[in-house]
Amino acid sequence: MNSESHELKAFREMFMKCMLRITTIGFLALYGLSSPAGAEIVLLGSVSTAGNTPDRSGLSDSIGQGTPHNLFGAVSGLEHVGDNHYLALPDRGPFDGASQFQCRFHTIELSIPTAGDRSARFHLLQTTLLKTEEGVPLVGALEAFNTQVPSKSLRLDPEALRVGSLDAVYVSDE
Repeated sequence: MNSESHELKAFREMFMKCMLRITTIGFLALYGLSSPAGAEIVLLGSVSTAGNTPDRSGLSDSIGQGTPHNLFGAVSGLEHVGDNHYLALPDRGPFDGASQFQCRFHTIELSIPTAGDRSARFHLLQTTLLKTEEGVPLVGALEAFNTQVPSKSLRLDPEALRVGSLDAVYVSDE
């Protein structure tokens, strides 16, 4: 087998895994949208964090323009995992894909308020950095695409996440 067909096979395998994950996530999203007729949407509460809230990644470097690498950041995806616990997924990081932001998700606790008080409570429990099976960090940088061997690309632009069987976490890529 020549190297081109090996690379093509690796790309196809990666593509099929991604398609399976995307299909699964799409099904779960549609399944989650079904609700009884006449169900009412009610605001239970709201919560916010300061823009400079650090995460629990342990990263101490800067990713450009003095921006700390360990910022909690904005949330692109949210998955309820039981009780008051959620997984929160930030996007690819600041600077529109021009930084080596290490992709991650956070385990958070959201305490929903009781009647009368609309202020929810937020507590960051853990930050999990996303890596390849070999332990290499996945990053939001556009330059992390590997056009020669697509299966070796380290670029990820996370948009949503779901928890599957055996606590597997599935992350979709934009």
